Amino acid sequence: MKDRIKLYNDDCLKVMDKLIEKGIQVDAIITDPPYRVISGGKPKYKGQPSGLLSKNDGKIFLHNDLKEEDWFPKIFKLLKDGGHCYIMTNTINLERYLRLARESGFLLHNLLVWEKNNCTPNRWYMKNCEYTLFLRKGKAKKINKVGSKTVHKFKNEQNKIHPSEKPIDLMELYVSNSTNENELVLDFTMGSGTTGVACINLNRRFIGIELDKNYFKIAEDRIYDFKGKIKLEYKIKQAKLYIKKFYEDNNGNIYVSYSGGKDSTILLHIARQLYPNIKAVFSNTTNENDDVIRFVKNTPNVDWVYPTYRGKPVNFIWAMEHYGFPFISKEVSQKVNEAKNTNSEKLRNKRLYGDKKGNGKLPKIHQWLIDEKFDLSNKCCDLLKKRPLLSYEAKTGLKPLVALMKSESMLRTQLAMNGKEFVKKGYPFLRTGWDENDIWEYAKRNSIRFAECYYGENAKQRTGCEFCAFGILKNRNKLDVIKHKKPKLYDKIMNTKNNDVTYSEALEKILKGGEK
Repeated sequence: MKDRIKLYNDDCLKVMDKLIEKGIQVDAIITDPPYRVISGGKPKYKGQPSGLLSKNDGKIFLHNDLKEEDWFPKIFKLLKDGGHCYIMTNTINLERYLRLARESGFLLHNLLVWEKNNCTPNRWYMKNCEYTLFLRKGKAKKINKVGSKTVHKFKNEQNKIHPSEKPIDLMELYVSNSTNENELVLDFTMGSGTTGVACINLNRRFIGIELDKNYFKIAEDRIYDFKGKIKLEYKIKQAKLYIKKFYEDNNGNIYVSYSGGKDSTILLHIARQLYPNIKAVFSNTTNENDDVIRFVKNTPNVDWVYPTYRGKPVNFIWAMEHYGFPFISKEVSQKVNEAKNTNSEKLRNKRLYGDKKGNGKLPKIHQWLIDEKFDLSNKCCDLLKKRPLLSYEAKTGLKPLVALMKSESMLRTQLAMNGKEFVKKGYPFLRTGWDENDIWEYAKRNSIRFAECYYGENAKQRTGCEFCAFGILKNRNKLDVIKHKKPKLYDKIMNTKNNDVTYSEALEKILKGGEK
């Protein structure tokens, strides 16, 4: 994360000069610079209302001597053409800020208002709002949420870290409206770092500058100690927004791809908070855990689909006999199969030696498998799970929400993010940064109990096809529990042959690394 966040405990004028010298430009500037405020705040007579500030002399923090005419030209240079700039201020400084902004080259887009839940004492009108100059550099560029209004109501917290600290929700509104993911935001007077936290939440890069050592340390801790990840509350909110957009983009014609595992159980729970009647679809691979089958049977409104080949039912044993054994990983199985069976010399050479950059190569430690009699394959996943769901989608016109997360296989996540599936499927958890801890925490908060295979002495971390040996080198005892629970089925699977080699014989070679 530190590569995406740059924090400076220094004079912002000096730092900005260095950034300008380096040719750095930012996509947006969002800041609440130190400015003059009215003196007072404490009631002077009986019946006079009090405000948030009990006492001040026009300076509410130490470094209040920054001159606007010094920093306005610098931020104009740092902002990209078409970029947006948000400068927070009050009525005392509004006219001066606007004049200096125009003299520096900025154009006024709009005057935004933050309506607070508290007020500052005044004998004329109680001040319950603050202002933001919404400026632009060059040609006008629309905001991302074009329906946003100019008055924003967010609670002004009483227990602040910094005297002029703004709500994270307000900062997130500005950040999300004027930047996209991975773009760069500058706050040259960052105080306690609220703008930086908002950027982390929204997957933006951030440059923050703060002179005061105490507030810099607070900002640094907040930003870097935001557990390095987004809070669960925010992830839930973002996942719901993603699901809602996917639903609207597809005119409501969506379903939840439901495996009966913990991740898809949480996804279904979130989706049904928004759309109680959304359909769940379970693809029974014929190689499922019994606890999962029972769990799915007790889940309402679930359609079941089954694997077929040319109109006839097939199962896991059929897939191994015709395609090969699922050993080590999907990536390794695919590369071994291609190197062994392809008619393309180019593809075979790529699997053996890699391309010019070394990509696509089957690791040498596994290349002995090319000469083995039995085949390896990742096609069982396609046949037993993917194709039944694709057939369902073709018949119904529905598109799936999938509970894929970044912790899963690199191949799956790469296909999800960059492949053709990206426009056909929805990935709420992958797109909003969910992880294993989030799943369990959400379940705890909502009193959700998963299938029983996730609990007890032999608890599974992940479900999936029971006799699949993907990951077997990392968990060599993966199949031992099944051997004791289902001895007859275990023997049947172990005696399944591919090219006259049994599953058991091939597995023994895999575990020995090809030793004779």
